[in-house]
Amino acid sequence: KSRDVNVYLVGHDLHKNLHGDSGVDLSLKILKAIFDSIDAVKFFISPNFRIQFFNNPAFEKCLKLHGKRMKIGDNILEYVRDTENKIDQDFLIDFDKAVKGETVVSEKEIKYKHDKSKCFRTKYYPVYEEGNLIGVSVTVSDVTERTRYEDNIRLQNEKLRKIAFIQSHQVRQPLSNILGILSLVNTDGMSEDDKYLMKILNLSAQQLDQVVRKIVIEAQQLELYSEFFELHTPMQNS
Repeated sequence: KSRDVNVYLVGHDLHKNLHGDSGVDLSLKILKAIFDSIDAVKFFISPNFRIQFFNNPAFEKCLKLHGKRMKIGDNILEYVRDTENKIDQDFLIDFDKAVKGETVVSEKEIKYKHDKSKCFRTKYYPVYEEGNLIGVSVTVSDVTERTRYEDNIRLQNEKLRKIAFIQSHQVRQPLSNILGILSLVNTDGMSEDDKYLMKILNLSAQQLDQVVRKIVIEAQQLELYSEFFELHTPMQNS
């Protein structure tokens, strides 16, 4: 028994010497490693706006976009206010909601002084310990490419709607007039060649009318699709 205890203690000492961490410290290092491995920027901010934690993507983004080396204890407002379009007011509103217990998700275009405009999706989560708010977890994802894609889809849909409107309204009206006139033409006194030409003209006008009707149906379906797309697509906050 004594030997077993000694082996256990030696093993415990080796683990401590090799890793130099308590269970809590090791868990925190593992958690940080996980956060550092993702693309999204993550912060943990105290209610008085002090940065308590940030992952490597946050450090790298701030260095690139703000030219500053982020440190624990920095005021997050220093970075929020360092933009061309002054987003600090929007940030304060969302952060205040999170401090009051609300989970907030927002999207906004941010213009930096030395970089192109980018679109970010930001999530604010209130964090509690034993029922008391200790801070806000903030996750920021770059959605610039997705936003541009959605904008292109909306632009294409708008162009298609205009084309469909022209085809279904501006073309259909004169075509209806032609069909109406053709229905009134009396072919009794016409030669066989003229009757044949009128028959071809009538048939062509009716075929064109069928094409326009199909366009109208497609336009209606496109309108429904566009409404569904815009309804289920997150829009940027103004």
